[in-house]
Formats: sequence, C-alpha cells, structure tokens
Amino acid sequence: MDLQKIILLAFLLIGVKVYGQNDYLLIGKYDSDTEKGIAVCRWDPVKKDVDHMYTFDEVSNPSYLLYDSINSMLYTVEEIASPTGGWLTALYFDKANGKLKKINSVPSMGDHPCVLTMSPDRRYILIGNYTGGNFSVFRIREDGAIGQRVQTIAHEGSSANTQRQEAPHVHDLVFSPDHKYLLVADLGTDRVEVYQYNENAEQPFVIKKNKGISVPAGHGPRHVKFTPEGDKLIIVEELSETIGVANFKNGKLKYVKTEKLTSDNENNKGSAAEIQFLPGESSFIVSNRGEINMLTYFDLDNEEELSFSAGVKVPRYFMILPGGKELLVAGQESNEIILLEKPFKSTDKLEKRTLLKTDKPVFILPVLN
Repeated sequence: MDLQKIILLAFLLIGVKVYGQNDYLLIGKYDSDTEKGIAVCRWDPVKKDVDHMYTFDEVSNPSYLLYDSINSMLYTVEEIASPTGGWLTALYFDKANGKLKKINSVPSMGDHPCVLTMSPDRRYILIGNYTGGNFSVFRIREDGAIGQRVQTIAHEGSSANTQRQEAPHVHDLVFSPDHKYLLVADLGTDRVEVYQYNENAEQPFVIKKNKGISVPAGHGPRHVKFTPEGDKLIIVEELSETIGVANFKNGKLKYVKTEKLTSDNENNKGSAAEIQFLPGESSFIVSNRGEINMLTYFDLDNEEELSFSAGVKVPRYFMILPGGKELLVAGQESNEIILLEKPFKSTDKLEKRTLLKTDKPVFILPVLN
C-alpha cells in the first residue's frame, strides 16, 4: 500500500472516530402500547444519519429533555398525573458508551409537567406543570443530582376558550438574555408573566405583574423565545395558530402585533407548537399540527413568510441543523424522525428522508462532541 493510500485510510478512520463515536441524538417519546422512554441514537453529522442503539425505558412520557454538559447530566420530565404531580428525573449520560443511568427523581408538584429550564448560574432547575398550572424550583447538587425544592408558584385565572383555558396551564419557562428575569408562558390564562430572579433569596422568583402581558383572548401562548438581539419576544400562540411579537426592555413586555400561520379558510384546523431560530439569524420556523402539519418560515425584518409541509403527521417538535438548510422533524402520529430540506420557495419539491421509525417521538436533543 503506497503512502497516499495510507494517509487516506488514516483520514477516514479519524473521521469515523470524530463523527461516529460520541455524537448522539436523544429522542423523548410518549408511552405507547409497545414502547416507552428515551431512544438513544448515534448521530453522524456528515452522512446526516442515525443508528438506534437502545431505548432507555425507566421513565414514562419523557416529553422534554435538558442536558447539562458540565456534569453530563440529562434531566427529563415525566409527563404523568398523580397525587404529587408528575416527576422530574435526573439521569447520568455516559458519552463514552451512550448509557443512561437514573440518579434520582422528585415529584414535580403538579400534573403533566411539560417543560424544563436551568438557571443561568446552574443553581436551580425549574419544571413547569401544564395541568397543575404551576412551576416548581429545585436546587441542583454539585454532582448534578436534583436537590431540595425551594419554591412552587401557582398561577390563577382562565380565558376565552372554555375547553382549553378553564384554568392555568404553564407551558414554557425562559430566562431573559440578561439573566435577571424568568418569563412564563401560560396557555390557560393568555398571559406571559415576568418574574424577577434573586439567586441568593430563599425563594428566588418574585412575580412582577406590571411587567408581564396578556395576549389576545383565546390565543393560548405555548412557547416563547427571544430574538438573538434580545429586544423582542416571539410567542407561539397554540389555539389561534398565530405568533405574537412583543418588545422587551428593562424586564417589561409590550405586545406589538400578531402574525398568522394559516389562511382564513384553514383557521381552527391546526395547533401551533414548536419554534426554532435559524442559526445566527433573527428568522425562525414554527410548526403547526392538527390537520395542517405544516412548517412556516418567518423573516419579520424583511416581511418574508413561507409555509411548507412538515413531511410528518403531528410535528410537535423539530430542530434545525447547523447551516440552517436542513431540519430534523419528529412525527408524533406518523412515528418517525425525518430529515427535511428547507425549501427556498413554495414551488420547491419537498425533499425528505426517514431516519428512524419509533413510537410517538416528541423531543429531539443532540448531545455532541
């Protein structure tokens, strides 16, 4: 074998090591009759392909995942109902072999938890309880395990949609870019509340009612994300299939406008879900479920909008790959993860490839080298 071939072979072997051994996708799934838990897959970012290793089945309905790379700890909700609510569970993730190990679990103190966030200083992990209409705050131990619960804050109220907004339904928790505030989207009350964060206080979160906002009645705020500049908040309004735009300054929100995801003849057929920003841009994509099953690209600065098929049934979650040209989309009802090329105009042919068949996938979390 000549030197050139040896160098080529060595390069290929290095490529396998770099791209094939320690990059993973963790797939959170709702329980089905045949499967439950977190699907652990190796991820090849060059070939854009996955290899399903195993499914960790010691958790139920892990519909939201959060990874802390410092302690290699994976936190998950267990979206169930019980006398003490659902569960917040900490798992150690061994990146060398992809194995998960349960460390501890604590009651979330509200039914059907659906979202997690970690304080920027890594002192606390917060869990939002949808049916419970509240959120709980737990200390994080030095080893990453879940510690003492220090606070549970319950919302009050209801709104226009008597079937879906009969009570508070906390659905998202997001810290402000300056780390001084926590924003809480409540689908049931049509509110985005603002809490001041005092990291050294016994109860670190205090509501600032005059800083929060109400969205239009019946819209149902599900998810919120700040623009990269940090001066605007984009609100996914599930029930009205719209997005709201709010200005954010000195911890105070001001609702500015609403943008539709669907045409007038498609109203009430969908259910707005996930939002993701394109890498390094202020443009973003929002998913719409129900009978619609579409993704909509927004560039608000240039007043551009483009809707295209999600390629799956019930795209509850998706993620945008680096480069912004491809997406991984989870089909909750079509039981698959697909690779989808983002079209640039409405006439572009939809290019998709199924990467994984798995029951009820609802969250995709990359854990990369």
